[in-house]
Amino acid sequence: MIQDQGLNHSCASFATTGAMEIVYNNKFYFSDKFVRDRFPDQQEGQRLTDILDGFKNVGCLPEKYQPKNSVYTDSLMKIAGLYKIKNYYRIKLDLNSLQTALYKYNHIIISLPINSNENKFWIGDCFQDNHAVLIVAGNDTCFKFRNSWGLSYWDKGYGYLSYSDIGYINEAYSIEKQPNDNIWIYVIIISLIISGIILYIKIKK
Repeated sequence: MIQDQGLNHSCASFATTGAMEIVYNNKFYFSDKFVRDRFPDQQEGQRLTDILDGFKNVGCLPEKYQPKNSVYTDSLMKIAGLYKIKNYYRIKLDLNSLQTALYKYNHIIISLPINSNENKFWIGDCFQDNHAVLIVAGNDTCFKFRNSWGLSYWDKGYGYLSYSDIGYINEAYSIEKQPNDNIWIYVIIISLIISGIILYIKIKK
């Protein structure tokens, strides 16, 4: 889902939760607000490694459970804990390594410099900041990435990084989902409860 960070320094939270959505097969959205609230926040934005360490150690909360008051109870933190990552990997910044990571993980979180206000914001001579985006596809000439500047950016919120421009990438990461047996435990418990209710109804009849 394309988001618009506005004036907030929230690109890292959007890029990383976007990666979480991909590794969980786009079954639901993850809360970027949870990421900003719970993981270390720098004055001008979060470090990608801080967020990824948080995903590994704490987990991430699905958007549907995000409380409006940002008060995270023990039960909400347990839900977040169901969605941890097994690990994250720093990707070498050569074309072969990037393409291999995209093929294996279906995403790459990257950081690029903002050097202009153009679609190809990494090209220019006026450095403003670093900016995180999420690579989601590639072809013979470029990577396609999801940005967080709203639908008005370039191609309905998506942009294209030519392979000749990969030298502008500051850092790149991919994440791997944590197999979670606890989810199946909950499924079994719920199934037993339902079976008990059905049996109780039959007995009452």
